[in-house]
Amino acid sequence: MQGSVTLKKGRYEKNVFITGLDQAYFEKLAPTAEILEGRYIPATDYIGILSSHSEAFAGEEQVLKTGQTVILEVNKIVESSGVQSIEVETRSFQIKGILNESGNMAFDRGMYISLPAAEILFNKNEYNGIYLLTKDSIYNEEVEAEIEEIYEDSLRVSSPRAMAESISEVMQTFTTFISSIAFISLIVGSVGIVTTLYTSVIERTREVGLLKALGFTNNKVLLTFMIESMMIGSIGGLLGVITGIGGAYVLGNFVSFGPGMRGGSSITPAFIFTDLFYVWLISFSLSIIAGIYPAWRGAKLSPMEALRKE
Repeated sequence: MQGSVTLKKGRYEKNVFITGLDQAYFEKLAPTAEILEGRYIPATDYIGILSSHSEAFAGEEQVLKTGQTVILEVNKIVESSGVQSIEVETRSFQIKGILNESGNMAFDRGMYISLPAAEILFNKNEYNGIYLLTKDSIYNEEVEAEIEEIYEDSLRVSSPRAMAESISEVMQTFTTFISSIAFISLIVGSVGIVTTLYTSVIERTREVGLLKALGFTNNKVLLTFMIESMMIGSIGGLLGVITGIGGAYVLGNFVSFGPGMRGGSSITPAFIFTDLFYVWLISFSLSIIAGIYPAWRGAKLSPMEALRKE
């Protein structure tokens, strides 16, 4: 059973999501869950409450501790003489356990009480949902299909596989979007390098003519401009990697995701050296490719025409 309540402890007040369930199965539902303080709430306990890490902590400060008493306020619709009104009912609970961060977002938020306590708190005798455990994940798809066949559209079935597929679809869409931006950036970068080197050739036409008059061959002039192109790609790629690493740390301080998201960033950037090298190599290679035409254009200049150019 689930519902939203207002939690109060002294001057501290916030809206929290309460779930009533048999906590004897908690670690089977969330295998990575573990108790930070206290214990799980037994089915016979009507006043105990288990807090997730995100509810107990506000950043580094622990606002809820085991042994403390909190007040839960529930809004209920009451009908009298055909007129509906909202009444606020309050119940006292004692914090008897606090969970550590598990990495499972489904269980890293909210607070948990026993199922009988939830029936009284929310004043209802029907479930919001049922957790079904299979002996092995290989049975999940078969069991899901049987449930859907029996109940058809009267309930919605959500399995780890379905959730994984949904997350995969979202990530694929996000990856496609980022890849599109990266591809456009590569095109813009290529055009920028071509323009820069071509302009450099035009501006130094007389210098190219002088070099050729002094005995520089076409290949040497070509190599000169190609080296300039490689330097642009090499330095630009290095600066890009450094900027990317710095930007990841800056972004991590402003964007929160997963456990601890209310108390500050939980994102720690991870970098793979080979991937960083590939990024630099792409920039370097792209610069060489983009610099071929301007370098060839400079190498093909006639010494006489280049020296006469004003």
